[in-house]
Amino acid sequence: MWSAGATWAGEHHMASESAASVRAKLLASVFVFCALASEAASFTATGSMSIARAGHSAVLLANGQVLIVGGSNQNTAEIYNPSTGTFGIVASTLSSTKIERAIALRNGQVLICGSDGAELFDPQTGAFTPTGSMLTRRTGFSATLLPDDSVLLAGGLLVEGNTVREPLASAEIYDPTTGSFRPTGAMASARTEHVAVLLAHGKVLVAGGLGTPVGSVLTLLGTAELFDPATGTFSPTGSMTIPRWGARASGLGDGKVLIVGGVERDGRENTRTEIYDESTMSFAVTGEMECPRTGHTVTLLRSGEVLIVGGPDCSFAESYNLVSGLFQRAAKLLDDRELHTATLLMNGKVLVTGGSNVGPLATAELYDAVPTRRRAVRH
Repeated sequence: MWSAGATWAGEHHMASESAASVRAKLLASVFVFCALASEAASFTATGSMSIARAGHSAVLLANGQVLIVGGSNQNTAEIYNPSTGTFGIVASTLSSTKIERAIALRNGQVLICGSDGAELFDPQTGAFTPTGSMLTRRTGFSATLLPDDSVLLAGGLLVEGNTVREPLASAEIYDPTTGSFRPTGAMASARTEHVAVLLAHGKVLVAGGLGTPVGSVLTLLGTAELFDPATGTFSPTGSMTIPRWGARASGLGDGKVLIVGGVERDGRENTRTEIYDESTMSFAVTGEMECPRTGHTVTLLRSGEVLIVGGPDCSFAESYNLVSGLFQRAAKLLDDRELHTATLLMNGKVLVTGGSNVGPLATAELYDAVPTRRRAVRH
């Protein structure tokens, strides 16, 4: 059997044997490992949802399955089983069709909230139950899980009756131990359609969005703030390189945040991206995407790369390399889609569900970034 030690053990024979003879003996006993060509990353079909959905939420459960809730004015939910590649409808229904956010709590339950209130889903019983009422009815807000398992809700648009009003600067926190919401400090700027990401040291970055209107037009924001759970307050941090709303963001696990796409001042989707660095409290431009995107998803993969999926007229996904700071095409989608969900599964694949393409979609697909494999070849 070939070993590193055997490689050099024959070195002392070089003086008495010809180089050709030694080479022949070595090659006869060596397994040379040849890298196969990298298999291309791809999207493959999996089972379809029971109901077509766009603007819905998806949450990875502790058992590896995925809860799909709401979307397209639905008060229904279903669960995807990666083992069978199928969806099953949840018998219990939600009390509201206006569902905006679903957050997996560390106790195994899922907090679901929208402009009509909040509920909890228990995977053990498969039931939805009401929980405490939000202090302010809001839509277009962010929901971020904090280190202590509480959830920060920030900003959004005020909802009064059936009327959607101005952006909010207020924030509130859901406490799973009491099942209630409590007030916390307000942001410096009212905002909706912003990004909010938990940072490595427990603070939350809130950036961009649409703010207080000037006349009848909402202000495009480039400002950013940090929420500190220890003090319950927001403080300013560096401004984004460009104001944008409808962007998507992902923490990179090292105190940095990648912010991708969204809508700029001219009202068009953009290809530009930037990184926030917690250590310097500043934003910096990074690589540019090929396709302008909004209504897209951003998913941090196990490899450390970031997968960008969907958006109007974006038929292919792109991946971002943290080392090079560049984007490249990843794979072609089976269905063009926006306002979908993308969930990293325990097996490393990404489940993409629903979304809109002319109308709501029920289809789902799996992204698999296949690593290079190696095989041994005897010479």
